[in-house]
Amino acid sequence: MRVHRSVVVTSVALVAAALLLTACGPPASKEMASERPAATSTTLAAKPATATAAPVKLFDLGNVHGVRKGAKAPTFTLDKAAIITEMMTYHYIVGGGPTPGTIGLKAADGTVYGPWSTTGLDGQGAVKNAYWDAKPNAEVPAGTYTVMDSDPGTWSTNDQAKGLGFVTVLGTYK
Repeated sequence: MRVHRSVVVTSVALVAAALLLTACGPPASKEMASERPAATSTTLAAKPATATAAPVKLFDLGNVHGVRKGAKAPTFTLDKAAIITEMMTYHYIVGGGPTPGTIGLKAADGTVYGPWSTTGLDGQGAVKNAYWDAKPNAEVPAGTYTVMDSDPGTWSTNDQAKGLGFVTVLGTYK
């Protein structure tokens, strides 16, 4: 009988403790919940990451046909302001492209954006410096632009491009 009585007493004590904890637990209403102090943490205090749009082709002139050197500067129009994230011109020359120079944009009103220094990238057949690549991250307003290349004599073109230089302009619209 003694063992049975102590089990009953222990059980009653556990039930009482559980009821007491339940009574002291989280508040039952939203109003009371808002009165609790907020947790602090460096993670909570950090600014959320800003989503950025993936760059898109703002202008692209090129094709897969054979090329020759000596291009004329192409012109294109942006309907909205944009951030130019990357510009690349093509200077394919058998035996290796020229030392990378600069590329930029000239607005119809004469404003010049750049010129920006470029890095040479290998082209087809491992031709050195076939591509001249700049990553300006420069904001430009809506308008018409002419692509500037510091070495138009080696800038690639062909009849399909009507003698205009091969260029790709990537960016995001504002």
